[in-house]
Amino acid sequence: PHRKMKEYICHFAQSHPSFRLPELLSLVELYGGEAEYDEEEALALASKDDETPFLRVRFPSETLIKNICSRSMTIYGIYELWGVSDTYEGLVKQMICDKEEEMRTMLIGKKWKMAVEAFGRSYSRQEQLDVMSKLKDLPLWEQGSVSMKEYDYLFGVLEDIGVRKSATDPIKRVYFGPLISYGHREAIYRYNLRSRQFLGTTSMDPELSLIAANMAQARPGSLIYDPFVGTGSFLVSCAHFGAMTMGADLDIRTTQGTGGASVLGNMRQYEFMDQFVDILLIDASRPPWRMARPFLDSIICDPPYGIRAGARKIGKREKPKWRPIPADLNAAHFPQCVQYDVPDVMRDLLTFAAKSLVMGGRLVYWLPTTPEYKDSDLPLHPCLRLVGNSLQTLTLRWGRRLITMVKVLEYDDKIHNSLAPEDEGQLTAAHGSLRSAVYWRPRRDPTSSPLASDTP
Repeated sequence: PHRKMKEYICHFAQSHPSFRLPELLSLVELYGGEAEYDEEEALALASKDDETPFLRVRFPSETLIKNICSRSMTIYGIYELWGVSDTYEGLVKQMICDKEEEMRTMLIGKKWKMAVEAFGRSYSRQEQLDVMSKLKDLPLWEQGSVSMKEYDYLFGVLEDIGVRKSATDPIKRVYFGPLISYGHREAIYRYNLRSRQFLGTTSMDPELSLIAANMAQARPGSLIYDPFVGTGSFLVSCAHFGAMTMGADLDIRTTQGTGGASVLGNMRQYEFMDQFVDILLIDASRPPWRMARPFLDSIICDPPYGIRAGARKIGKREKPKWRPIPADLNAAHFPQCVQYDVPDVMRDLLTFAAKSLVMGGRLVYWLPTTPEYKDSDLPLHPCLRLVGNSLQTLTLRWGRRLITMVKVLEYDDKIHNSLAPEDEGQLTAAHGSLRSAVYWRPRRDPTSSPLASDTP
């Protein structure tokens, strides 16, 4: 039977707008729920010209909402939607018509609070009180008692003014309703990089790392692997949600740590040792795993793409400087490494994911991109289906996309061992020469002088 869906208003945090909807849908799927929303309204969540942090969504239960909020990094809070209008007069009339009886009964003997949140405008305390006074005709004020510290209900007044608006511009919409739950953004501060023991130049921001863990659906009982583990940011985030974690890297300084700090130290710092399997010294281009059957629930990583830390793989250089290896060092000798081009990194990553992920398992990774991005830049594999593509702009010349793929087909070596170029994607991909795009400079005419002047 069809479950009755009630309408709520999701208030998202004002950061990383293109990650909002994908994270929400990933968590809805994780908890086996459903969500309905208007597609055009959802597009505005990540719109540059008409961005809004508010989205009306229909959920089947408050239990699902509380589960989603217990993990979400992009959601500030979710409220039951009692009314929406473009004026306060219209809002009051609507709620008196639809919610009068509920307002008169639910607050008997209860304490409650009202809070004003505005997108596109900042209010002083007095201005917030002036906003609340516009709702003085609601039966809400006749029941219960107002308490700013201890309360049974919190009612949100959510104003959407819009971006780049003046102080005199009217509101576009105002929403009102009781709070169901706040999001889980306090975790961002717990894992602040400034307090972490082992850091590197590519350590992932905790907010984005936790969002990626939600896209990977990290949960108790799942096994999650990072093949480019670095300083272990993703292991910390996935362990936070209860997953078992392990990683690998080709850099021995990562696997063993430097200066007494290590990935192991980070896991110990946050008391995640029970969820930490190990760190392995592995060349990602030559995975050593026995693929008798898939064994990973998720793969999550930030592959090196050659701007701050280029990728390397074991290989023989064209003109190596050969030296004899002393006999006492032969057992600990590391072979030569060569450049590992970004398209090759992505191709090997997707192939490994197709082989090692269980059905329904997720591959979550960062893909470098430029303003010239096109859909044909994406790496593809017949066994993996794209479910998330969120952009983080870093500079005017480049950014990165959080790509999420789900395994939908078992890997068959006879079919998938040699794919046609169109089946692998990355057709003339911009990330194939990312470093040159980032550091490109226009050539100056050698005959001209920067000091030349028209003044004699």
